[in-house]
Parts: sequence; C-alpha cells; structure tokens
Amino acid sequence: MTTSPILSKRQRARALSEICGDDGVARVEAAKKLAADPPSFSELRALLRHEEREETRHAIAFALSWREGLQSWALLLRLFLDRRESPMVRSQAAEGLGYMLGRKRKGTLGFQAAVRALIAALNDPSPHVRYSSVFALGASCERRLIPALRRKLTDRATPAGFVGTVAAQAKEAIEAIQMNAKRSRPR
Repeated sequence: MTTSPILSKRQRARALSEICGDDGVARVEAAKKLAADPPSFSELRALLRHEEREETRHAIAFALSWREGLQSWALLLRLFLDRRESPMVRSQAAEGLGYMLGRKRKGTLGFQAAVRALIAALNDPSPHVRYSSVFALGASCERRLIPALRRKLTDRATPAGFVGTVAAQAKEAIEAIQMNAKRSRPR
C-alpha cells in the first residue's frame, strides 16, 4: 500500500460503510483506503466485535494486513488463532502476519508465538490456511523453518481463488529464505 493522506471523517465513514456493504469491488476499495488511514484502526477493531459476515470480516482483515507499522499485529494473530473464524479470514490474517514478520524483532514473544502458530497451521484442514501459513513462514526469512516448509512440498492442494498449490508456495518460500541467507552472508 502506498501512503496516502488521512481520510476526512466523511471519507472514513463512507469507507467503513462500504467495507460492510454487499458490493465486493467497493468492499475491496474501501479496505485499501482504510488500510492507509491510521485513525481508522479503532473503527476496524470495533467492526470485528460485532460483524459476523465472512466477506466483511475478510475485508477488515485485509485492511489490517496492509497497515503501516505493527499496530494490527496482535489483532491479526488473534484472528488467525481463532478456529471459529472462517478459513478465508484466518488465511488473510496469516498473510498479514507474513507482511509484518520482517518488521517484528525475531527474539520477541510475539514473533515466536506467530511462528509456532503458523507451523501448527501447516496441517490445518483448510488449504487456504496452509497456503497463507507457508507464505508467512517464508516471509520470516528464518532458515530454521526450511525443514517444516519442505514437508509441504507434497501438498498438491490448490485453494479456490489462489494461484498455485501449497507445494508451489512452499518451494517459493524456501527459495526466498535461501536467497535472503545468501544476501545476508558477510563477504
């Protein structure tokens, strides 16, 4: 997401209304606007408390995933860990965690908790959750995760609406970690 000016109260109210609406395109566009609007975090969090529709919860998770900084970290981790959430919402939360893992200090409890949860989710019944968990673990750039990712190289599930199999995503994640390790080596 590119940084854009903070939305006016009127623009924010409209985007919050659209993210809860029935028009899928408008919902995605609203999520993009809200992702770039720091003051909307509390409204998005409040919407999650009472909104039950999967499409809206997914759009809110999308908006939270693309926010600058780590303000959404704990909320995304909670969504990801909640087995009552739909696989699409949990998958989006995993993707968001992946975007933030590179900004989170590796030794912190939050980082470690997310990595443990993502490793456990490699065996989730949902291919969406497995795929996004593989993506997030690859984004961590942690070489120690390669063995767990290698075990997914035989997972041929292709989540509906996604491009490629879980195995292909695992291969890509392993390659990304290995490339990062090569770049990080002292010369």
